[in-house]
Amino acid sequence: MNPLSYLKPAIESVLEAGKIVLEIYNSEFQVYDKGGNDPVTEADMRAGKWITERLAFTEIPVLSEEDSEKKDISQSPAAWILDPIDGTREFVHKNPEFAISLGLSVQGEARLGVVYNPVTRELVYGETGSGVVYEIFDSPPESYSIEGVSFSRFLNDDFKQNEILISRTEEKEGLFRKAPLPAGWKLVSLGSIAYKLGLVAAGKSALSISLKPKNEWDICAGIALVRASGGSDLEIRSGRPYPFQSRSGRGEGLIAGHSKSLNSVWEAAGTYFRSELRDWS
Repeated sequence: MNPLSYLKPAIESVLEAGKIVLEIYNSEFQVYDKGGNDPVTEADMRAGKWITERLAFTEIPVLSEEDSEKKDISQSPAAWILDPIDGTREFVHKNPEFAISLGLSVQGEARLGVVYNPVTRELVYGETGSGVVYEIFDSPPESYSIEGVSFSRFLNDDFKQNEILISRTEEKEGLFRKAPLPAGWKLVSLGSIAYKLGLVAAGKSALSISLKPKNEWDICAGIALVRASGGSDLEIRSGRPYPFQSRSGRGEGLIAGHSKSLNSVWEAAGTYFRSELRDWS
């Protein structure tokens, strides 16, 4: 399988779904509770349905957060892993720090990712063998072509940044208050984890760290982008690169981004991060 051959339809499906999401974002909409204070909106459902239908021709199963019944993709050679809106709470509160997140996992490895913020019109996409593209549109695009685009590896050895993106909720809970970070590092809070990982992959920040569980649909696209950009990632509990298509579909904690920065921060604070891991709340 050549994941790059699926990049164009993945981008097209996400951009079209972005129009649906933006239309609902700019309207009055209802919010439903899936249980456990987990909101969902019409935008989540319609965007998820749109992308799933547009990718049906690939004959690759789609695991979406909004599936009424979660598929077991652990035995599939490949799987699309989708979060129609990562950051639904931000969406509900008209905070633009959310994103559509579509990843492709092949044999348990995140290989391709598309992350799109319909409000800021930031698009990040890439494939691990090629690199990453970051683009900001003046207006929602009617069409998009990847022909002739230049892929980059923003997280190369010459990368210089000292910013770590963290969850606004985790900041409020004080999870990083006593983190023994190396000198000179600063924490910046932001919404959606997919959006944060997309920005890291685009070289806008060095790392993203979370001390709470992550579902595969939260991070598959973002992890693929970080890896495509030359970076790396660890599940905090195991200290190993994130696996995908697992039976549990989740991991405990995440650090991802520029590899040298990750190693430096992990050496200084890895034990602390493990001690501060939390469940969802």
